[in-house]
Amino acid sequence: MSMFMEKGNIKYNFSDPLEDLKRIRKTKELKKIKSIHNIWLLTDEEIHKIRLLNVFLTGFEKELKTNVVQVMQNSKEYCHIHKDLIFDEVEVTIGFYLDKNDPEYLEDMDNVILEIHDYFYDETWDYGIVDNNCHNVLVNKEGHVMEQDKHCRLMHVLYDDTNLSWDEILRIGAITMEYQVLYKTQFTKIF
Repeated sequence: MSMFMEKGNIKYNFSDPLEDLKRIRKTKELKKIKSIHNIWLLTDEEIHKIRLLNVFLTGFEKELKTNVVQVMQNSKEYCHIHKDLIFDEVEVTIGFYLDKNDPEYLEDMDNVILEIHDYFYDETWDYGIVDNNCHNVLVNKEGHVMEQDKHCRLMHVLYDDTNLSWDEILRIGAITMEYQVLYKTQFTKIF
């Protein structure tokens, strides 16, 4: 006996859970594709703002790397003085906040749209943030309005690795970096 349930445009067949899983994955992929490609619905002005955000984020990444390298160097010097500490990593939290002119902005709230956490272990990384690679997943999408754009890693994260829509990305009005240095303490064997 087969049982069916319909939710939205997805039919679930409880007698074949594997088929349901395939259908759900396909729907999620379709939703993701639609969210990336719905840029066609944006105005020229909104596309221009997205491109300006990408330029800003590219500079932001470079500043972030400079700051993280300095924090690492200072932390290693601190560990050289305090022999019981070992430098482990720098955790960076990047916060994206609503623009103050956004209708949902509240003065006494944090107004966070998204927080990204990243971890850096040494000064010589060449991946992810500031790797100077093009992270644009829309490259080679012939005829796409952004196919020729070079996206920095943070821009890619905003539109491809999160559930943010282009409209939500356009609401970003402030970005912050927060650093936290993590140390380890090594104890020698007591007996």
